[in-house]
Amino acid sequence: MKELRFAGNCLCMSSAGNAIANMLEATATLTALDLSRNYNQYFASSGSGFARALSPGLATNRTLMKLNVSHNQLGSEGTRLIAEALRGNQAVKEIKLVGNNFAWYSQTSGADALLDSIPTMQALTSLDLAGNHVRTKAAAQLKQVCGARGVELRI
Repeated sequence: MKELRFAGNCLCMSSAGNAIANMLEATATLTALDLSRNYNQYFASSGSGFARALSPGLATNRTLMKLNVSHNQLGSEGTRLIAEALRGNQAVKEIKLVGNNFAWYSQTSGADALLDSIPTMQALTSLDLAGNHVRTKAAAQLKQVCGARGVELRI
């Protein structure tokens, strides 16, 4: 199995995050994972809980090249957990974190964790953060860090 698409399945809960993390830890062939649009206010516990459960699998997987966790209401905490899990990753080329509201309610936001992680991710070529209401200062810092590394950034 090279690609796995779990988009739009209301999986944004800790139990699903744990199961996917276990799969990520066990697989050596998966290159693309689409977990977008899994948040549903009636079924999901929290986007950050999903990210907390998923993070150990992301931290240990070394084959994943594309990750899409867009529209899962990760918030600042969930985005921070994903960014920390990917710190030092040498395989991921493309990350989509669209519409996770990680900058809307927080001055520091998940953008700070991304700023710390981006320079350590040598394979990263594309980062999509559209729809997160990233504040001007954080957006400028992200543009600078991504520009220095040649990473295509969408805010």
